[in-house]
Amino acid sequence: MKYLIIDASLTGTGIRDQYNGGFIEVTDLQLSTNLINLIKSWLARYGVEHYNGFIDDSIIDNLDSEGKAIAKKVKDELVDAKVEYFSDARLTRTIIT
Repeated sequence: MKYLIIDASLTGTGIRDQYNGGFIEVTDLQLSTNLINLIKSWLARYGVEHYNGFIDDSIIDNLDSEGKAIAKKVKDELVDAKVEYFSDARLTRTIIT
């Protein structure tokens, strides 16, 4: 069983190992190409908002909604995984069911 956190940290890959620590390369998880591309695009846009100081709540809400949707897709593709979403802007966690 994998325990993963979808996380848009600036220095990260978008997916962290909850218990072993560190980020996991998305290609190592054998996710679909479409999902890998979604993660990379989302990370880039989240990074822009980080550098803008997370001042626009509506953009953050949209990015967090997208991050939760990505987390759900990761969970769907990796049947042996428990997945959480972490909002870097709001510092909150959500368990993905």
